[in-house]
Amino acid sequence: MTVHLARKWRSKNFNELVGQELSVRLLKNSLFKKSFFPAYLFSGLRGSGKTSMGRIFAAAVNCQQLEAFAKDPQSTVVPCGACISCKALFAGQHPDFIEIDAASHTGVDNMRLIIESASLLPTLAHKKIYLIDEAHMLSKAAFNAALKILEEPPVHVIFILATTDPEKIIETIKSRCFQVFFDPIPTTQLAGHLQAICDAEHIAYDQKGLLVLAEQSGGSARDALTTLERIVLSEGAVTERLVQGALGLVQKEVIEELFKALQAQDNSQLLTFLQNSSVLSYSPQVVWRVLTDYIRARLYEQKNSKDQKVYDALLTLLRISYETEPLLYKTSTPRSVVEYMLLRMCNPTPQAESVRTVAPVIKQEVNTIVKSEPVKPAAIAPWQKFIERIKTEVEPLVLTLFSSAVVDYDAATQRCKVNCLKEHELFKEWLDRSVAVWKPLLHEAFSGPVELDINFMLAKDASGQQREKQAPKASAPVFEKRATAAPAQAALKPSENVSKALKIFPGTIQEVK
Repeated sequence: MTVHLARKWRSKNFNELVGQELSVRLLKNSLFKKSFFPAYLFSGLRGSGKTSMGRIFAAAVNCQQLEAFAKDPQSTVVPCGACISCKALFAGQHPDFIEIDAASHTGVDNMRLIIESASLLPTLAHKKIYLIDEAHMLSKAAFNAALKILEEPPVHVIFILATTDPEKIIETIKSRCFQVFFDPIPTTQLAGHLQAICDAEHIAYDQKGLLVLAEQSGGSARDALTTLERIVLSEGAVTERLVQGALGLVQKEVIEELFKALQAQDNSQLLTFLQNSSVLSYSPQVVWRVLTDYIRARLYEQKNSKDQKVYDALLTLLRISYETEPLLYKTSTPRSVVEYMLLRMCNPTPQAESVRTVAPVIKQEVNTIVKSEPVKPAAIAPWQKFIERIKTEVEPLVLTLFSSAVVDYDAATQRCKVNCLKEHELFKEWLDRSVAVWKPLLHEAFSGPVELDINFMLAKDASGQQREKQAPKASAPVFEKRATAAPAQAALKPSENVSKALKIFPGTIQEVK
């Protein structure tokens, strides 16, 4: 097999460009009418055909068959690839086609050299064409230097700017260019393109493998061909399983088994599955993305179903997935976050039920308010179970925060009010950092999801016992005189503030006269 497939199969005429029908039609009409703009701006995804289109268009402008194409576009092809100009251009030897990499020629001096050379007449063809690739890399000074010539270049000059980041092209340059947008290549078209190349190169493949490869390339033909070549060199063929392995993707069978474990809504079964399967050996971000796509696909399969419960259940799983995404890309322990997400999916609690389900309940209980009495801390057995579990699972500091808290549990709303000591407020960061570890243990201890309302309002009394923070009392004087006369240097009864000071600085307080 010939290596460098992306270079070998680079498009050399308009018909070989894949997935850019609108762009091709625009430029072919320009050739048909022989109406050329001074400057063009090609923008779009990497590997979508911008540079190839620039070369093809430049070859067509100077092709000797252009006159025949303008008269009969149905029977004439441009660029012909056979005339002197076309052969020189595709061989990289055309004196009137100058291709510049702006990433390595960013300065204003480079632009001044281009402007000076543009004043010279073409030698082989009737148009001198400059293709500036990665144009967004030009400096602001270089852009400003090019403003005038891009707006009014010599009649024999055409500029083509290609970029993957059009937002970095200054507006004054954009307004002087005819903009052509390149879309990501559709998956089916790209898969067909890969199939044609595999047939020509005698590469063994299956349709599913090419489809997965096209999907994962994100619409970039160059990325797809590069990956194809890597798989062929290492495996010799292109199959779905080999493509998934080469790209680090979770196999479809694994995701299907994972989804079945989630549907069972059994924490023990799910954790056993995670231990025995290879799902957590993949990148956590990949697991999240593949599972989310799988749930979305199942959701679309239910679009014509009358089973509202199934639809709502899938919608809840999708909500949990998207709620987890921000944490997944910020945490230093993404695997733990994925485990936490899966446990939440195994015990889903929809935030809002469907109107069909809730409406009869509202009608029946519109005049009834049910309020459960908070359970006293000593009676919350699940909380004690939770404390026992976290003794060996989380940081000791987190255990200290929870074990010293006063807890009220409302069974009706499944919420716990956790009053932590005021002095522990500085350690809230440790609590937030380990939420992915201790929250699944909390749900397990309460046999279902429970929400915590954590505050740091709890104070200690003189005996060291926790008590709720109350309204502050009027401040007492620092010193109190005894009712009876006392000799100088007599000990005084300390106030509340002084008592606090005595805990840090032991001693006695005496009146100074």
